[in-house]
Amino acid sequence: MHPDLISAVLPRNIGPASSTTGAAARTDAQSDLRAGVVTAVTTRGVTVQVGAQSVDAAHLDSYAPAVGDAVALLTFQDAWLALGRPVGPGTPTDLTAQGSGIGPGFLGATSLTGISGGTLVSTAAGPADVPKYAQTYYHPPGHVIMVVCGVVWTASVTTASATFLIQETTAATTPGFFRHVAGVTTDLCHIVYGIIPATQGGQSSSVKLQVSATGGTITVKDGIAAGRGFMYLLDLGDKSFVVTK
Repeated sequence: MHPDLISAVLPRNIGPASSTTGAAARTDAQSDLRAGVVTAVTTRGVTVQVGAQSVDAAHLDSYAPAVGDAVALLTFQDAWLALGRPVGPGTPTDLTAQGSGIGPGFLGATSLTGISGGTLVSTAAGPADVPKYAQTYYHPPGHVIMVVCGVVWTASVTTASATFLIQETTAATTPGFFRHVAGVTTDLCHIVYGIIPATQGGQSSSVKLQVSATGGTITVKDGIAAGRGFMYLLDLGDKSFVVTK
């Protein structure tokens, strides 16, 4: 007998819970709880920054939205609803976490479109900002953020060295850096990464990549035939996921 007929004849669950489960199974669109910060209030609802993206959402009639509020959002079938601003000393900070609200996830990502070896920036000193390597995002309170960049670069002479800096601009900190003596004048590919601590959470933040040169000129490219540059922001979760030693 077909499974749908079995379910019709012998229903095992009756009520709202089974209805929700059935709807999710049929549409393949499960509910998702996220959070972010309100960046605009409109006649149609609110605009909320979730990670590095902005979404438009309706809100509950009981919620009076204001720019800067950290709000919880619920989505079902691509429709967003702002549930309101969590308040009170008993509110876990994880209620304002990106993604599932409890664990690791992506805050944002940039993949450079070019793989032609086009120049992004050249410098004989620095630090100089590297175009396209920048993200603005909401940093969930109490969460640790990892920034990972893939960089393609070349040097004018083999003795030149490059120093790449990941700069968190909100608190003016340098969460990561990488220094390397070129040794060759052909294309080089390296990974630069850094950690933004949980103490900087609970606010909108920005991060960018800079490059400095010593002993020659360093040129950062958009990519090569083998691949392209990128910047990823990873939410590593709260202290239940990240252990400090």
